Amino acid sequence: MSKVEKMPMDYFRGKANINIPIYTIVVDDVSIPISLSYNTGGIKLNEVSSIVGLGWALNIPGSIQQEIKGISDFSANTISKDINDYEKYRGITLTAKTDLENHKKAEELEAILDNAYDTKPDIFNFNLPTISGAFILQNNNAGSFILKKDELKGFTIPNEDVIIDIDKGKFHIKDSKGIEYWMGPKSSVSSYYNYKISQNSTSHAIDKIKINDKFISFVYAKENVYKEQNSVEIANLKFSVDPAGSYYKQPPLLKYEKKPSYTTSADNLINKIEYDKGEIIFLYSDDEGMNFSDGTKYRKDLEGNQGVALRKILVKNKSGDIIKEVTLNYSYFDNTNMDKTYEDYRLKLVSIHDNLQNNDYKFTYDEEFSFPRRNSNNDDYWGYVNSLGGDKGTGIPLNYTSNTNIQIPVVDYGQLLRRDREPDEKYTKIGSLKSIQYPTGARKNFYYELPSSNNNGKKIAYYVNDRLEISSIQSGLNDMGGRKDFVLDDNIYQKIYAISKEAEIGNISVIFNNMCDNASLPNNQLPPEGSTRCIGAISYGTNYYSGGKTQALEWPRNSTSGSIKITKNGNCVCNATVSLNYRYPVYSESPDNNKTNYSGLRITKIEDIDQNNISNVYTYLYGKYDQNKNFTPIIKLNQPYNFSTITRRHIRGVPLDDYQTPEGFIEKYLTIQNSTQNSNAYGSSDVATYPYVIEKSEKGSVLMEFSEGELPQLGYNRWKAGRLKKETYLNSANEVVKTVDYVEKLSPIKNSLSGYTVNPNVPYMAAFYTNFDILPIELAYNTDIQINAIESAKIENIKTITKEFLGDKVIETSVTNNYSDTNINNPINIQNTITKISDGSSSETTYQYAHEKGNQYLIDKNMIGIPLQTTVTQKQNDNDPGKTISKSEILYPVSQADANARTSGLALPVSVLGFDLQNPNDASKAQTEITYDLYDNKGNILQYSVKGKPVTVIWGYGQTQPIAKIEGAAYNQVSAYVSAIIAASDADNTQGTDQSEQALIGALDILRNNTALSAYQITTYTYNPLIGVTSITPPSGIREIYKYDSANRLESVKDINGNLLKEYQYRYKN
Repeated sequence: MSKVEKMPMDYFRGKANINIPIYTIVVDDVSIPISLSYNTGGIKLNEVSSIVGLGWALNIPGSIQQEIKGISDFSANTISKDINDYEKYRGITLTAKTDLENHKKAEELEAILDNAYDTKPDIFNFNLPTISGAFILQNNNAGSFILKKDELKGFTIPNEDVIIDIDKGKFHIKDSKGIEYWMGPKSSVSSYYNYKISQNSTSHAIDKIKINDKFISFVYAKENVYKEQNSVEIANLKFSVDPAGSYYKQPPLLKYEKKPSYTTSADNLINKIEYDKGEIIFLYSDDEGMNFSDGTKYRKDLEGNQGVALRKILVKNKSGDIIKEVTLNYSYFDNTNMDKTYEDYRLKLVSIHDNLQNNDYKFTYDEEFSFPRRNSNNDDYWGYVNSLGGDKGTGIPLNYTSNTNIQIPVVDYGQLLRRDREPDEKYTKIGSLKSIQYPTGARKNFYYELPSSNNNGKKIAYYVNDRLEISSIQSGLNDMGGRKDFVLDDNIYQKIYAISKEAEIGNISVIFNNMCDNASLPNNQLPPEGSTRCIGAISYGTNYYSGGKTQALEWPRNSTSGSIKITKNGNCVCNATVSLNYRYPVYSESPDNNKTNYSGLRITKIEDIDQNNISNVYTYLYGKYDQNKNFTPIIKLNQPYNFSTITRRHIRGVPLDDYQTPEGFIEKYLTIQNSTQNSNAYGSSDVATYPYVIEKSEKGSVLMEFSEGELPQLGYNRWKAGRLKKETYLNSANEVVKTVDYVEKLSPIKNSLSGYTVNPNVPYMAAFYTNFDILPIELAYNTDIQINAIESAKIENIKTITKEFLGDKVIETSVTNNYSDTNINNPINIQNTITKISDGSSSETTYQYAHEKGNQYLIDKNMIGIPLQTTVTQKQNDNDPGKTISKSEILYPVSQADANARTSGLALPVSVLGFDLQNPNDASKAQTEITYDLYDNKGNILQYSVKGKPVTVIWGYGQTQPIAKIEGAAYNQVSAYVSAIIAASDADNTQGTDQSEQALIGALDILRNNTALSAYQITTYTYNPLIGVTSITPPSGIREIYKYDSANRLESVKDINGNLLKEYQYRYKN
């Protein structure tokens, strides 16, 4: 047994989904897998190893990661969630108390500058055993985390029918089947920079799960605290020219400054998971007997000599038997620096040892070069290692932006030292996982490359930034203005691509020039009688400008149409122009450089090694072939880097006399920073993604196409990218043998429940965030605003079309889903699924849920995604009215009183109805096929009846396992005889000895031989909890005995006389 399975891939991100399973908790139908996963996207220079090693993470589904945008939603209020309230801030706002409204605006703008208002909602990414996604807060205007229940709720992006609220600082989430989760804050990050400290809880982990009335509890009793120090470097390069005249000049900004910054992380670590069948225990390097191999308790790679690593995971049943035991073994990545500090080390996971099976997972890494010290100047634009000797000099980059919308000013760098921060593949690979050796002895190798785009043998020397006019109104002396509508369509794009096929499209540029008298007045002030006046109004998507001030604005592309309007009085000139920004590369004459590299790593090949034979080789190409079979690499850059901003200062004029003061001017600096982002091992963002991926093997190829999404908008709309659109399968002769098309629909019907008032003309807009550009000038604020859409919708998988090509035959199968998406108050569920094949025949499965059946009891518990009625109809062709081949309905309690009387107070099935197939719509002819007559308080079924015949189930081992099934008897007929077997099983559950099991078998035999029960068919069971069944005795009395080895694997099945029925052997390589 030496083979390993094909490695699952995240094709869209170019990553292998490496996952080492440890154990899976199963309660009813809910599974909670515990595993270790590895991120193949590369190791950043400043990445801190997690508690399980560099690049690795302990995975237990049950977390909420808060991505703070701007200011934490729990620290500051929003001004308004009504998009119509923001236009009033645009333009000039006087700071003097001229009137109440103006004074309030000025105070609010000052508060925004002081970070007292939050202008961007945070994103909360959640990952739970039964559902995952993201949400924003619906109603966080209160600006307080500890609120009464229901004051804060989550709105999911994309839409899912889950309930999310906050109760006393903890998230409470209920999925569409009524499973409940409670999650509390488990990690905090404190940042110190420029004499300011900020602290925000950024990660929540699961405390408790409720499934029916069964609970799983998570205990956190250990803290891991560490501090990282780095430097913030800032260069200020003045590029504006001071006008002539007298001004109150300020000291120039420092051309270069370097300041320390600190980040302290405090993580609450999982110690134990408890549930009704046992517990999982997590032991760390400072626990007794868990020291590292060199005898130390604490990690070398963390400051303060108190950081710990996870050393052992134990799974125990209720009797204390060890069901699973794994040990994690470590060493360190280090380097040859003579004066080592904790920043020279990185914790390295070497192996995972299964103590019961006595085998290992072993890991090797790319260590051709040693890591440079953390927080040294050796990182590329995205934070990955790009050099080894950058301890001296600065982190200010040579090229400081890849943003297509930034117009680069001409500056004099003078003596400012800058650093080459281009990616370098050989250094980016440092520390990446090269191979896994499995317990079977087989090995899997991984090969990587940098993301790159093809430059046709040339290297980009620089970019040309330009704009293409879309529409304009030029108002002359004598006309009164006018209006124009414009369309941003494919013709516009083709004009740009005609200039350069490699053009990158940017933002919308809006310029309004006014040479009339009102241009120097605030927007809301009327000009004196007899003066000239011009007002411009430009609308595009979620953006709108109206006023008389000359403006140059940049708006993101979020619509295909807009309008320009100019209204003018008097003989003067004004105009408005809308353009589309773009840039294109100009190449140097360097044929040796044939590609532009981005950063992070992507998988290029995976292979298996077994007995030194290479097999199962999969290679990956990121791009597609054209009709002439020429391959073109295609990459989507998710993180355009930008280390620059424009810093502006208003310089006041010195009065010439009592009546004349020259107008001030704006002093402008190009401000460039080094990268200050400290990345940790809890996850890293994707620098690049791939809308087209080809997987090749000896059997052929699979061509995959994914949705691309849009330009990055702070991560809000990334849910729209990465969904599979098409698969094409080719055989080894490159012939197409199968295609699969996936058709989706986005339903935005729930978006009005987001708590925001938005622009109704933007299709999927559910919320928005704002960028305020506020420039303090003399006695006023000059303000510009960008309003950006946050989108959401329900993703509906409406159709899958599969075509198989067999010679000249094409066999087509389509699966169509129709959804209930017309009522904003109801969940969006699949109403019916229609499967149609090539001969024209089809089958349709129709579903009804709690809302359709009117069960308010289930609706209140959010059990709204469970099909209650299912009907299957078959048709021979489109003209066939169809024949119902099955129809059934599951009945639940309709009130809490009903549940108290019939299902021990729980929302569990009462019965199953079967319908007359000749009259499927006649409910009066439906018959009860199964009744669930009695449950215990844990939701275990004690009695059910099949067409009136009762079956009783006796539960033991602390109500976790069925120990007897008595057919033909009702529970109240046998309950007087079962207390002894329940007590014996509970004793076996806690003692777990051969004697306690034999005592239970004896008690079960007494039950089976009880003459009062002789009319019934009795089957009995015994167990080693969390291992498996140890005996089954059917009504015939011929008992089967199940034996397990020291690693708790099934070894043999024997009959009561010791005769071998089945045998299992497990052989691994040394």
